[in-house]
Amino acid sequence: MGDPLSPKLFHAVLEFVFRRLNWENYGININSSLLNHMRFADDIVLLEDSRAKKLKYMQKTIAEESRDERLVMNANKTKLITKSSEVNIVVYGNMLEYVKENAYLRQILSPDDSVSKEINKGIACGWNKYWLLKKLKLWI
Repeated sequence: MGDPLSPKLFHAVLEFVFRRLNWENYGININSSLLNHMRFADDIVLLEDSRAKKLKYMQKTIAEESRDERLVMNANKTKLITKSSEVNIVVYGNMLEYVKENAYLRQILSPDDSVSKEINKGIACGWNKYWLLKKLKLWI
């Protein structure tokens, strides 16, 4: 993938795959809109709030549509997080690993209140910088 055109082609094909998916009724409700996935480069997060069956369907359809375009999901790098009970999902003969939380773009994703943890971590970091600068008397 050393060619600078390769990432652009990959993203164009991935966009084509997502446009073919029929996921209008899938996802989590955010301000009366359903968010069913997040993408950055080749990292994809599928989001479904209600049932494990729907999540299985989403994974199955994206794997099938991707395979049609010769894109293959790496089951070893794929993690599974749910709000309810653990779900068994198999990708290309490999069982997906179930985890309680996972980092995505340096943010912790988990079904519990990890957002508060992230916010508190950011606030603490800000106060640490404040006191460091105050000790150094770098205030203008």
